Parts: sequence; structure tokens; C-alpha cells
Amino acid sequence: MSKALEIDSSRRSLLKYTVAGLLAGFGGRLLPHVSSAYAATEGGAKTLVVYYSRSGNTRAVAEANGLDCYDTFTGFKFMAEKMNELESAGKNTVIFSYEESYGYMIGHYVRDKDAVTASLLLTEMAAWYHAQGMTLFDALRSLYEKYGWYGEKTHNLVMPGLDGLEKMAALMQSLREQPPVEIGGVTVAQYKDYSDGTVRDAATGAVTPMPLSGSNVLRFELTDGSHIVVRPSGTEPKIKVYILTKGADAAERDANLEKYSAWVKTLA
Repeated sequence: MSKALEIDSSRRSLLKYTVAGLLAGFGGRLLPHVSSAYAATEGGAKTLVVYYSRSGNTRAVAEANGLDCYDTFTGFKFMAEKMNELESAGKNTVIFSYEESYGYMIGHYVRDKDAVTASLLLTEMAAWYHAQGMTLFDALRSLYEKYGWYGEKTHNLVMPGLDGLEKMAALMQSLREQPPVEIGGVTVAQYKDYSDGTVRDAATGAVTPMPLSGSNVLRFELTDGSHIVVRPSGTEPKIKVYILTKGADAAERDANLEKYSAWVKTLA
């Protein structure tokens, strides 16, 4: 079952009924994984992918299929700007853009999140996989087996009240001034600060620039390949913490999510 999440149908979710009769959602992270793989491989496109995601699964799909992958800040304004930049430089065509909160931009028809074109792609994918005797859920599982068992979890550290903004600022300042040496028993390899666009090596202290800057976002990259991203919400009184990890199988992935979630809870 496909479901529009906004009155103007700008966001799209995909749901399925499980054997037990419970409603399970593919969500804003799983649907892009299947969609990007379809666009990159089964769809036959060999063009560029621009996306805003905190997950490595889409990048793994793109790189395995010879596609360039770009990160932007949150918002389809930035994705559309990147699309314009690439087109002006004659660097092919953007085929798929998305953010983790259920927003998709397919091709260059609508330069904003749009569930109508996303629904068309979803229907095309479902038909293509059905012809091979597969559901979209089957396709998702096969992608995990091929590209790795990626997983994500988002935590919202709500800080209401008159002093909420002060608490949010204090937490971000604390993480900048005293960043964690390890998280969940795993050593931090790099600190990325998107406010000034710097990357600091945790072992040597060497600082290098990165392409994105000007946003209040911190990213801790761990030695096991996991990433922890922290940023204040731009619309609500809360700090959003994203856990991005990968396991050898579903069990290891889920154990990683639980381990890192325990650290996030210490921030509240």
C-alpha cells in the first residue's frame, strides 16, 4: 500500500501487511535503497545520483554501479541547486534525489519533493520485480545481501520550555569542545564539523577541509564504519541524532543500533 504523507502529496511512504497482519513501513530510508538500486541497475540508467541521506546504503549502490553520488544539506532547495550546477557543467542528468524524511525528487521534472513521480517509479519497480517473482520487500532483502546490512535509527532529544534553545546550544557546544573519544566502546576515527567545513583526524589531530560548510551539524565517524550525526532541528525544540551502521548480518546490525542508542540516551 502506498500512502501520501502530505496534503499536497509531496511525500510518499510504502507500507506492507506482514503475515501476522501488522502494518510495516518501508520508511524514508528503505524505499530509497530499493529505488536507487532500481534506477541504477534494473532501470538501465548510467547517470548521476544526488541525494541527501545519512545512510551509506545508497552510496554503496551508486558506487557499485559506476554512478557519482553527492551529499547536500537538508532540503530540496539544496538538491535542486546541485542539480542545476551539474547540468550547467554538462555532467549528465540527475536521476534520483531524496532526504531521509520521506521526500523524493525523481529526475528533473519537478525540482522539489514530489510523491506523484515517486509513486510512478514505485509502481514501475513493483511491476518489474513482480515479473521476476519478487515483491519490493524481497528486493530490499536481496539488496541487503548484496550490498551489506545497513541500518539507521533516529533519536529525538526533545528540549521544550523557555530554556530549550539554551540546552540545545549547550549540548552542541559541549560536543564540539569535548567530543567523545569513543562511542559504545568503539573508537572515533574522525570528527566532521559542518559549521566550518572541517574534518579532524582523531588520532593525529590533522585538520582538512570538506566541501560542505555553513550548517550546525556534527558527524562522528567510528573505526567500525558507523557514523553518528548530531544536529538541532530547524523547526522544533529538539536535537536530532542519527545512527548509521552496518553489520555482517541483521543481528549484528541491530546489536550496533542498540549499542549506539544507549550512548545517545546519555546526552539527554
